Amino acid sequence: MQVSTSLHYYCLSQRPELRLSDSDPPISLKQPGLVGAVILGCERSCRSWEQLRSTVSDFRSGKKVASEDSAKEIGWCGLNMSTDREPCVTAKLLHLIFLSTFWGMQIWVTFISGFVMDNHLNRHTYGFIQSRLFPFYLHIGSACAFFNLTIFAMYHPSDLLNDKEAFQIFIFFVCVTVAAVNAQWFGQLASEIMADMHMIEQACGLGQDIGLSSNREAYSKLCDTDPKYKRLSKRLWLYHMLSSLCNLCCIVCNGYSLYYLAENLSTL
Repeated sequence: MQVSTSLHYYCLSQRPELRLSDSDPPISLKQPGLVGAVILGCERSCRSWEQLRSTVSDFRSGKKVASEDSAKEIGWCGLNMSTDREPCVTAKLLHLIFLSTFWGMQIWVTFISGFVMDNHLNRHTYGFIQSRLFPFYLHIGSACAFFNLTIFAMYHPSDLLNDKEAFQIFIFFVCVTVAAVNAQWFGQLASEIMADMHMIEQACGLGQDIGLSSNREAYSKLCDTDPKYKRLSKRLWLYHMLSSLCNLCCIVCNGYSLYYLAENLSTL
């Protein structure tokens, strides 16, 4: 029985040869056929080196025939991938749900809802909705990123990672970290500062104009005459910029994760 091409190349990418002891010659895993796969599967099954050497000797001497049953006997379950790297359907479904949920929220909140509300709601109503909407958006996004990292790491042990898988885990880790920082600090501080600014604006009869670009002169004058409002305005600009950069970073990370997922789909 011949090993599938994906398994053969997988063996090569993980370990091109295996040496049982210093005195034994290295065993090449480049050979097609089930022997190389059985060697790799037996090694991963955490059996003793003595059993591994005995199994390899049996295959070489012809005492055992390379078959799927004999491969399963020593720990190789299936011909395409070992079971510790093949997630179940439930795990795949959850991974898709969390990734698509986070990505969909990002696209909607960042590129659609903000522009629509800005053009149809007054300044204070828009700010009030954003201050209530963003905490849910940021915390749900950070939770989705955390679950994505957890699920992916569960089925990709560190000792079996290739370069692409290691980079994908790094991408998930960056997304989790940035999303958590944005949810706990930058986004929350921006909402609090904006609420304080709205109170000052209401006292001056401002905030009912539609669109951020309208009535700029009145807000510039308020900055010049009220030092507290000016200080709050500078802090809002800083934390809003940091929050936006974190959000953009998460969009890039999720975009790459979607590309990685599409690249590894066998079919639609």
